[in-house]
Amino acid sequence: AVKLSRRTDDYAPDGERQDAYARFVFDTCIPFVEETYSVHPHQRSMAGISLGAAVTMELYLRHPDRLPRLLLFSGAYYETVLQHVRQEPSLKQLQAFMVVGRQETEVVTPYGPYDFYRLNQTMRDVLRIRGVNLEYQEADGTHIWGFWQKQLPTALRWLESSLR
Repeated sequence: AVKLSRRTDDYAPDGERQDAYARFVFDTCIPFVEETYSVHPHQRSMAGISLGAAVTMELYLRHPDRLPRLLLFSGAYYETVLQHVRQEPSLKQLQAFMVVGRQETEVVTPYGPYDFYRLNQTMRDVLRIRGVNLEYQEADGTHIWGFWQKQLPTALRWLESSLR
């Protein structure tokens, strides 16, 4: 199992290992997938859950031309991530699907409890202001895999339609 501190080091915007994680995604993972499977750069997409959604957004901001579509589940959009997105004048080339559970109001994190429901609404508003082609959804649910698992079919249908 991955230790929480390792995950934070890899995924958090100020994580000690985020640069190494970004290099892994762009220099190792994406080339491997595209060489091994019948995936073309125009089909490239990335998904993330919680802090994984936040790092997915951060990776997009590093290379917007390399990740045109994002699936974002209950993002842990702490102020640093929101600030990075706010600094972008336009994100019109991005297509994104977001979903959050309405009961994600007191999610326990290493930084204390957070209202991810409101943080996702804030991120939604910031993305819309910057011109993102955004599908935003809310559903009854908490910050657990079972909630996100139920959202996958809808997210994948959105992804399929975005590729047309």
